[in-house]
Amino acid sequence: MPRTIGFNLTHKLKQMLLLLQQLPGNSSRIPLVLGPPASGKTALLNQLGRKAPSLWRLSRVQGAADVNSLGLVRQLALDWMPGRQVNRKSELLQGLADLRQRGLLPVLLVDDAERLPQEALRMLLQLRRDAGEQGFYPILFADNQQLEELKRLTGAEPLQLLYLSPWSAEEVAAFYKLEKGKAASHSQLDRLLERSAGWPGRVVELLDDPSALRPSYFNLLLGLLLGLLAISALFFPRLPEPEPEPEPEPEPAEQIQMDQARLDQARPAQPSAPVAAPLPKPEPAPTPLPPPPASLAEPNLIGDEQQVLTLGLPELEPAPEPAPPAPAPPPLKLKDNAWLRQQSSKGYTLALGRFHELDQLHLFAGKHRLEPEQPLAR
Repeated sequence: MPRTIGFNLTHKLKQMLLLLQQLPGNSSRIPLVLGPPASGKTALLNQLGRKAPSLWRLSRVQGAADVNSLGLVRQLALDWMPGRQVNRKSELLQGLADLRQRGLLPVLLVDDAERLPQEALRMLLQLRRDAGEQGFYPILFADNQQLEELKRLTGAEPLQLLYLSPWSAEEVAAFYKLEKGKAASHSQLDRLLERSAGWPGRVVELLDDPSALRPSYFNLLLGLLLGLLAISALFFPRLPEPEPEPEPEPEPAEQIQMDQARLDQARPAQPSAPVAAPLPKPEPAPTPLPPPPASLAEPNLIGDEQQVLTLGLPELEPAPEPAPPAPAPPPLKLKDNAWLRQQSSKGYTLALGRFHELDQLHLFAGKHRLEPEQPLAR
């Protein structure tokens, strides 16, 4: 972050800075400052370095993948003991003891601690254990998403967790006024809060970019279109909705069929007349036998008695009498069409048939056992 303006604007930042100044030498816990990117961790570290007590001997390490243990030992010795040659860990421990005897407190500030290699971080913690709790004091700054990994690496070392929080709307407005020398408009403040989410680092980046707080062309175009739509709705009446087209009326033949179907559904069902079984056909009369020969038919008369010569033939049984002919069906009542039109539609059930001759009508009526009283029209 290019500058650290704003720490005197909020009570929370001033409390955080005061706490970090008092923890070294008064607590055995390692402070761990947590926050997302652009939350102000680096700015707080820089401000702590400027406001450090006079008895502190500061060393700052930037977390990176290329940091190794030997280079780290040499950097600590250079920051804490300038002018002293240190090549081994034992020589560094002796120098820390000399600083404590002089009443000085070595303090190590580690920015982006989650980026340090595991070997380098473990070496720092082991160095602190070897030098004793009063040997030197580390303060770690890290991303809050790496908290669990840092807890796993630090192991049994006690940690003092300190969380950074975003600025409120009042704090952002006060920082804007301090930077620009004038109060921010409502639209500028809204865009600043929307794009920074209140994180201090992001607020500073947006204020350094003059075009960041200008409304985008897309928003301008969208607002223009919405305004035109609102104006058109006020001055132009709404077009009437088209009326639905009426359904076409059915043809007369279709209407007659529909009316007849509704009439058939509404008419109660009439019980059907019982159908009698057809009469058995008369059996044909037996064919008469041919007359016997004259020699057999004429009897020989002996005296007054007549003897019949059978010549071994069986005696013939008399032929049964033929069955009387079936009675003729009663005459049907035939009516004309004029009589049929005069009848009520509820009194009869109309059945249509086509016959070429009147005898066919009589056969049909006899086959289906139509009652004699039922009139037939032709």
